[in-house]
Amino acid sequence: MNARIKSSEVVILILVSFMSFAANLPDQLIGSMVDKKLLLLVLTASVVIALFRYLRLMLFLAIVILAIGANLPQEFAANIGVNPNIMLIVLGFLVMLALLNYVFELMPTGVEENTSEAIDTRYELLAAISRGNQARVSELLAMDIEVSFYEDGITPLHLAAKKGYPDIVRMLVNSGADIDALDGAGKKPIEVALENRFIRSSDILFKAAKFYDARKSAADAEVAIAG
Repeated sequence: MNARIKSSEVVILILVSFMSFAANLPDQLIGSMVDKKLLLLVLTASVVIALFRYLRLMLFLAIVILAIGANLPQEFAANIGVNPNIMLIVLGFLVMLALLNYVFELMPTGVEENTSEAIDTRYELLAAISRGNQARVSELLAMDIEVSFYEDGITPLHLAAKKGYPDIVRMLVNSGADIDALDGAGKKPIEVALENRFIRSSDILFKAAKFYDARKSAADAEVAIAG
């Protein structure tokens, strides 16, 4: 399993860890450099945002734990040092915040994950093409991902044509890759394949171009007749 750690997650983890460490330092050590109340307020806000944005499972677990703690028998709660009233207040706060966030989208809730996932699949597709990994390319294309995007001035089809992987070229063409897309040098994929003397890739792209031209001509003829 490939674990992906995003830079934003690392940043918030470092910030929360740093603030937690600073908030627990003795007053005489930090002196007047840091306002502990402000630090605790920022720390609390960061933790709540992290719960919503990155740790939604932890948010669920926190609510469950608070719900259980708020309903503990008074004697048992006193023995373990738990105040059910405080837990009930915190529980109500988290539930209210979750509902308000759901309605008004006060905090990030992972909407941008779709964008980041799309970026991840793009990099995966390019990496699979670079390695000539047909199985992985096929898996990614089966996910109905975009295939005509640009990265460093080239499309996946340009990369496959440059690498000389005809089977991958065919898969990309069949998945709707733009055979007329121009790279940073103003070249089409077929020109890239010809330049690198990859005959099979060139032939696939040439036949695809003829097919699309024929289909376009037929469509134009139908429009002319209908007009």
